[in-house]
Order: sequence, then structure tokens, then C-alpha cells
Amino acid sequence: MQKNQLRLVKSKEWYKKWWIWIIIIIILVLLGSLLPKSSFAPPTKQNNSSEDTTASSIEVPDVTGQQADTAYKDLRSRGFKVEIKSDDGRDVIVKSNWTVKSQSLNAGDTVNSGTFIVLVVTKPSPEPDPAPESNGNTPEQPGTPTRYVISENTAEKYCQDAALIGRYINLNDINIIWATNYGKYFDDKAGGYDESGNPIAFLRWNGKYKKSGAQIMFSCWISGSSNDNITLHWLSINGTDYVGSAAFGSYNESGTKLD
Repeated sequence: MQKNQLRLVKSKEWYKKWWIWIIIIIILVLLGSLLPKSSFAPPTKQNNSSEDTTASSIEVPDVTGQQADTAYKDLRSRGFKVEIKSDDGRDVIVKSNWTVKSQSLNAGDTVNSGTFIVLVVTKPSPEPDPAPESNGNTPEQPGTPTRYVISENTAEKYCQDAALIGRYINLNDINIIWATNYGKYFDDKAGGYDESGNPIAFLRWNGKYKKSGAQIMFSCWISGSSNDNITLHWLSINGTDYVGSAAFGSYNESGTKLD
């Protein structure tokens, strides 16, 4: 009887009882909840802000006066984002043809890497062509008025026009009045210059009366800005002034009125 009881007690040792393990697990859970959570947290890398700022900051250089391509490469190598604009609105195609006129960031300032900087560039004006060698002629200076010189053919066409001459004498009495037949004389600058700076031309020719055969002399002074814009200053027939007079007024080449 006693041997059976002893065998029964040995078969029921404490670590074989299931409810004991439940109690142990509950105790461990309670102990775990009481411990600080930070003790289980994995170590984190500290952020050294001063080191990051120093590594990403860059100083703005002075690139004014440099060729645009050189300034662009320099700024890009330093970590800037670069934009180039011309000072006159033209497109910048070949950077080496342009010079940096100004920059949007002040030289010496410290900024973060990747900051935009705008370069305003200018293109130098081309050198003027060298002046041609003098050939003895005086070139027309800027501001000198354009002078229209009346040709001999134009003078004959205007001055010998029957509509003009016929206002003052009876052309039926004249045998020949064409300058090509009688004593023609022409000078494209004999009368000086008019108020606009155009030379006053002089045309003289002879005709002949039908009945008497006597000669008749015509004198005509004209100027103009074109063949279609002619001014009659003086018309004299046989010494009689029909339009204007010898005092019609003219100017020298520099614009001074002649007495």
C-alpha cells in the first residue's frame, strides 16, 4: 500500500503540472511590461546637423566679365543650377560669343548646393569696318542733304515746253526755238543752290522769228528734287523777264543765301 502511494507522488512532480507553466508565463509577461521600452530599442544613428549643413553649402563666386561658357562650366562644377539670359532678349546659342554682364546672386554669399543662379549676358558689338583709303574725293558726310542735279535733257524738256513758252509769246511767230539748233548753253550748277540744297541749272538757247528772221534768245533757270518736281526760278525771253528776275535768290553749297 505504501509503495503504491510513493509511486503516485513521484509521477506528479511539479514541472509536469500544466497549470504551473501557465503561472510562469503570466509572471514573465508581467515582468516584461514593467521594464522600460527604450532598453529594447535598437541603437539609432545620431544626426549631426552641423556636418550636413557644412557639406551642402557653397560660396557664390564672381563670374561677371567672364565668357558665358566658362562661367557656366565653373558654376555647374560647384553645384549650382545655372540659367542664362541675354540682356537684349536674343537667344543665346553659342555661349562663347557672350560675356557675363551680371549675376543674380552676390559674390561671396553662401547658399545651398543646387541653388539657381541667373546670368545676364551681353554680346559685344562687332568691330566697324576700316575706312576705305582716300581716293582724293571728299565723301558725303552724314547729315548732308541729298542733292538732285538736273540733267541737260530734263532742262530742255521742261524749259522748251510749248505750254510754258506759249503763255508769254506767240509761238506761231517763231520759226525754230529748239536749243539743239541755235546757240545752246547749259550749266547744271550755274545758279547756285535752292533752299533745299539742290543745284539751280541754267539753260540758254536761240530761236528765230519767221517774218524778220531776227534771233530770239531764251534763258531758263530751274531746280528740283526729281524730274517730276521742277521749280522755275527765272524765265527771260529776249531780255524781258516773264518769270522771276536775276534777283530770284539762291544759296551757296553750305546754305548761306547769296546777295
